[in-house]
Amino acid sequence: MSLKQPNNYLKPRYMSPEQVRGMMMKLSEKHGIKLHYLNGNEGDGDNANRSFCAGCIGSGDIYLGVYEDIELEVISFFHELVHVIFDFDRSVISTMQYELYVTFKALEYAEKECKVLFSDDAIKWMLEQCLTYHRWDEREVRGYKF
Repeated sequence: MSLKQPNNYLKPRYMSPEQVRGMMMKLSEKHGIKLHYLNGNEGDGDNANRSFCAGCIGSGDIYLGVYEDIELEVISFFHELVHVIFDFDRSVISTMQYELYVTFKALEYAEKECKVLFSDDAIKWMLEQCLTYHRWDEREVRGYKF
């Protein structure tokens, strides 16, 4: 038995950069978010395959770095979008748990609200990014030495 995807779903790896950027810009505007594209020299100078956000519910900024793979850019955008448009209680979970939760919420939002599906490889990459937060709280917040 094979799983069939409906034809009306978008798959970023088959979209042009113009289509992708148009979709991301519309979503940003819908949620009152400013979308910024970073080059390799801004910030700490390492913007390859990186993104981040700043702000609060209803307003904010998303910063997308330089991505070699358009699908990774889109999945990163949805991850950062969910950070800004949803309010989460982080007080009882670790940063890694929070990042994983945001990722799964982003996948759900992309599929249900925008009809966007990602490849297994893109999802695996995004989960690997979340795993970089392993022991982050102990290291950064609580000052533990390993």
